[in-house]
Amino acid sequence: MMIYGYMRVSTDGQSFDSQKVLLSKHHCDKIFSEKSSGVKPRKELNKLLGILKEGDSLVVTRLDRLGRTLKELLSIVELLSQRGVNFISVIDKIDTSTSIGRLFFHINAAYAQFERERLVSRTKEGLDAAREAGKKLGRKPGLTDSAKRKAEYAAALYKNTTHSISELCEIVEVSRATLYKYLRIKGAIS
Repeated sequence: MMIYGYMRVSTDGQSFDSQKVLLSKHHCDKIFSEKSSGVKPRKELNKLLGILKEGDSLVVTRLDRLGRTLKELLSIVELLSQRGVNFISVIDKIDTSTSIGRLFFHINAAYAQFERERLVSRTKEGLDAAREAGKKLGRKPGLTDSAKRKAEYAAALYKNTTHSISELCEIVEVSRATLYKYLRIKGAIS
């Protein structure tokens, strides 16, 4: 019977420190950690889920560290339940080894999903209001300095060599679509 901890932060600026302190209080035998935004695959979590077996426990600091959506969270906890793995969320005070813990988990998971949807909605409303007010959103048009250098290099190679488009993509280290974009910007093609 092993106790595993799982920590996740969304951005490089965030630290594992507070999560590490809480997990250490639960005497985790091994802690998995990763930096992963909302869309990137979580390799460490997948590795952890692959080794959990009956009698083990999985400890996280908060529900949102384990699952990004209610569906994902419920799916993971169901998988843990099927394998006989206990799930503990420290801050949410959830321990699925008890019936009240399982009930509380479902209530908290639904509330977490509700909060996430509200945040997404408020963000969208704010962006819509900014657009209506005439504010420019997003990155400034044009190429970054790095992209400008690559575009110049790509155009020079295109004009002065007999490399194929595929070879140029490999040399410049860009996709075919990006290469064509660079060549159009630099006037090498129309």
